[in-house]
Amino acid sequence: MLFNFFRRPPDARELARLLQILRDNIGHWGMRQLELDKTSSDLLVCFGLTATAQTTGALLREVGQVAPHIGKVLQEVRAFYECLWQLELLRRCESSEDRLKVSRLYGEVSVGTIVVTKSFFDTYSEGARPFKCAFDENYAGPFERAVREYIQGNREVSIKESGDVLVDNAVALVLRIGRLAGLTRPALDAVHQVVSNEWTDALALKFLTQFDFASCPARGSPPSWLKQRPVGMACWRDSAEQEQKPTPDPDEVLEDDFLFGFVARQAQQFITDLDNAIRDKRYNARISLDAEDPEVLMQEVIIINLWMISKVFYSDVRWNSALEALHSRYFHTNLSLDKPEGDNAERVKAAEAKLFERYAVYYKCISGSKGVHIWLADEMMQVLFPKQKHLLPEVLLGLWLIARITAHTTVLSKFKNGEYTDL
Repeated sequence: MLFNFFRRPPDARELARLLQILRDNIGHWGMRQLELDKTSSDLLVCFGLTATAQTTGALLREVGQVAPHIGKVLQEVRAFYECLWQLELLRRCESSEDRLKVSRLYGEVSVGTIVVTKSFFDTYSEGARPFKCAFDENYAGPFERAVREYIQGNREVSIKESGDVLVDNAVALVLRIGRLAGLTRPALDAVHQVVSNEWTDALALKFLTQFDFASCPARGSPPSWLKQRPVGMACWRDSAEQEQKPTPDPDEVLEDDFLFGFVARQAQQFITDLDNAIRDKRYNARISLDAEDPEVLMQEVIIINLWMISKVFYSDVRWNSALEALHSRYFHTNLSLDKPEGDNAERVKAAEAKLFERYAVYYKCISGSKGVHIWLADEMMQVLFPKQKHLLPEVLLGLWLIARITAHTTVLSKFKNGEYTDL
């Protein structure tokens, strides 16, 4: 295989080539998106990934000493460019609502980045492994630090300010990379040259210059699965109060632990119904539940049910607290009482990261549509049957799954709107 180099430590040249593949593919996809819709947040996803891959690849080619530290370096470069596009959009803002729009956009871009890089990591699972920490839960810390440094201006290390925030941010990035990789001159000078050339070129990318900020909807992201994201950067809130029909009191539902009990019951029923569908000869299914790990299967089914509840309820701000509590309860079911505190914290962190990744994919599958697509069913089948992916797709079973999800979300919607008094 082209990048079958996992038997030896990856070198700078091979890492740079993988990043070039990422850059080229994202660039081609981005140009198509640009032709279709200049208001789409996907353009900002393309900007961030293209600029990040280009700059990091150039660093690897010009300063090979960064290769052993490539994961942390990539984290910093990605965070730098995600702050850069936000700063650029903030310059276009004419009102406080515009500034809130930039915050909401970050949620969409964060989701989109996870979705579009998934296939890259699936294809180059071994070779791209050093990059993974820049696209999983380990990225949150570096991004929060970057927001403080580049957007809020709280310098980690004092520099001689030039008066141009973007120029000063580039200097701060150079120093940060130097500290991470233990660089001294002349390597540090080479890093400065690369960063100086690349960030200025990045500002001219069409994904940013032609992005129609004024017209983009900036829907944001559901709060329940982004609450661990940096405060103020990815918080979704719907400020528009709409006329509501009489509905269940979210506080009462929360006190009764109603939603969590409903999720648990529905997950078990879902597995029973799925097994019956698989055994039904009309669906001509080749897969089997017996071939899968029952614990993994149950966890994925619970996540699907949590996602359906979030999808229906997150647009009603009155349910935000109940949704937060529901997801917090789920995260803490991953704790083990016989494990020390540190291990428990890691288990919660891993549960959050897994749920965030699943939600990102599921929301992306239905983006721009009121219905449920076969694409969503295919993605769900992939995680429900990881040991039998070679037998997928199961088209008829996928259609069954679409019907099941549609019926389930319809019931949830009627409950939210007061048409049903019980689930």
